[in-house]
Amino acid sequence: MKERDKKIDGLKFLMIYLVVLAHIHYNDYGLHLNKIIFSFHMPVFVFLSGYFTSLNASTTKQRAWLKQTLIIFMCAQLAHCALTLILSYVASRLHGEPFSTSLLSWKMLIVPAFTLWYLVCLMYWRLVVWSLPRRVGGITLLIVSLLLALASGFVPLDRAFSFQRAFSFFPFFVAGMMFKDKKLMLRLERIGVGYAVVAVLACLIVARQLPIYIPSVRYAGWHDLALRCAQTALAMILCLMIFRLSRKGGLECLARWGTYTLWIYIGHSFLIVISRKVFGLLHISFNVFVAIVVAAFFCALFIGAAHLWHKVAGPRRDSLPVKS
Repeated sequence: MKERDKKIDGLKFLMIYLVVLAHIHYNDYGLHLNKIIFSFHMPVFVFLSGYFTSLNASTTKQRAWLKQTLIIFMCAQLAHCALTLILSYVASRLHGEPFSTSLLSWKMLIVPAFTLWYLVCLMYWRLVVWSLPRRVGGITLLIVSLLLALASGFVPLDRAFSFQRAFSFFPFFVAGMMFKDKKLMLRLERIGVGYAVVAVLACLIVARQLPIYIPSVRYAGWHDLALRCAQTALAMILCLMIFRLSRKGGLECLARWGTYTLWIYIGHSFLIVISRKVFGLLHISFNVFVAIVVAAFFCALFIGAAHLWHKVAGPRRDSLPVKS
């Protein structure tokens, strides 16, 4: 069995922690922390998904992976729908109002709940690259994916079927696939650590001045196209430079927690929905320091839940399904 890459596992945990942190509502006192986190955390995740996608996987393995991921998504989607209805019912009783059935809509079936868009997009991306002829080169696919990412905002679909995010993040998936090539990896590692750090800091400063990078809605005008161009370029640079820095080392201390990304990813989405309702009713707001602690607690909670589950259920299948 091939040994896990501890640098990658460490990077995965750092990114999933930032996902949790970004989803917690707080007053960041002008730090614009969410702008900074959103500028790179999902592009890096998508890049890693492409990096671990095998074009040589057998049809049997492809179908098995697709079946597993589809089951995870469907179960989580149905659970989110149930949670939404329960919270709405509780809120209506607390306010002495009749329970509204307006939430019961066919849109619940086509709009992935909260963070579940990633699983839908991952299925899209892999189905596309597994279906393409082998003669389609990486550069060609990257150029096409970039054009689609920019053009998708003109299509009148927003979050339905995760359309916008699927196309907007596809270039990062393709880039990750390309960097499995040892020659490209060697070229990336030639960039000095100091230059990579400066590039990351410069991009984060620029990202802080721009609107938050959530490409889930169609364009309102041509200015949105220019904005997506700028944000995609920044995210690509950040993605590559962060990956370059992770290859230098230093994240191995987080590696053992990076194998629990699936538990944290699915679990925190429910906890965030519940906590937002509860904190809203209690009029509780977080500052950035409390949010950092709470995010760490959420991660630790689901890592502990995973450990407990495997004492009962046996073999582990913990990692976010980025591998095929």
